[in-house]
Amino acid sequence: MRFYVYKYQLFLFLVLAIQIVKAQGTVLYFQEYLSENLYLIHPAMAGVNLNNTRFNFGSRSQWLGVDKSPSTQFSTIEYQANSQSTIGIKLYNDRNGYHNQKAIYITYVFRIYLNDEIWKTRRAYPTKNDEFQEISFGLSLGNQSRNLDSSSWQIQNNDPLISANDTANGFMGINVGVAYVTNNISAQFSIHNIAVKPNQNNLLYDELVFDTVGHKHILASLQYEIFTDSGWNFEPSLLMQYLEKTEESSWDASFKVFRLFGKGRAWLGISYRQNNIGVDLRYNDVSQTQYNRNCTPLVGLNYNKFKFSYQYSLPLGAFNFGKGGVHFVNLGFQP
Repeated sequence: MRFYVYKYQLFLFLVLAIQIVKAQGTVLYFQEYLSENLYLIHPAMAGVNLNNTRFNFGSRSQWLGVDKSPSTQFSTIEYQANSQSTIGIKLYNDRNGYHNQKAIYITYVFRIYLNDEIWKTRRAYPTKNDEFQEISFGLSLGNQSRNLDSSSWQIQNNDPLISANDTANGFMGINVGVAYVTNNISAQFSIHNIAVKPNQNNLLYDELVFDTVGHKHILASLQYEIFTDSGWNFEPSLLMQYLEKTEESSWDASFKVFRLFGKGRAWLGISYRQNNIGVDLRYNDVSQTQYNRNCTPLVGLNYNKFKFSYQYSLPLGAFNFGKGGVHFVNLGFQP
């Protein structure tokens, strides 16, 4: 009987997602996932450490004081349908100059418990006394669109190829992932942009074809939390990314320190990211290769049902945009 209930839930999820999904693309992530929200990058992490519903809202700002500078907003909602099924929704809005990108993803997660312990506390994080071991499988279907707003352009001769409002295109996105989680160690692997898109040769019938070559975004990560008896915990973590289209890879090495107190915990951390793509530059008569690198300090607080975090990504290298780095603020609530 239980098997048919889960099968029915998955069927309803697929029907709902297909009704809203029309597009696909690549979402640009900095280190927002370090705000205790790995669901942002791994679909299988929706519902981890959850006993009801969880809301997360985040805003990212770049180059403050510059007109039409990049800004991004994230929202995630997780709902535990039952002990083994979670439904998630992820919303994303990004604006950079005249370009705008929006996305919505619906996620279904099925969780298998490898011991008898099931997460029952309303805390959003584990402690050394929690004994649980689980593996989860996540599937996300999403609609991502990209728009170019040319309505404010001063064009003397109207170009019929550019509308006065928006030009837009998009794809349908499928993300899959698996996660293994215990109270102190967790590992995740995800593949984004396994795409389904309209066949451009037959738009009259809007035929759907699978396009799984050239667009995949692969992510793998590992976290290990070290518990102590003094109320201080430590968590080193690692994230690896690979973009198939550009053969671009990057890695994050992060370290967080947690301090437990009566109604929650506070944390400090730092993260370093480096990309494998370099640009040859000449600076002070010296030739050098500069890579895309950044350093991100972060601070956060869990208090009762609420969570707050802030992080600042500072670009490293001889040549940088002079207006500073990337600010990200996150608010969370778990009733």
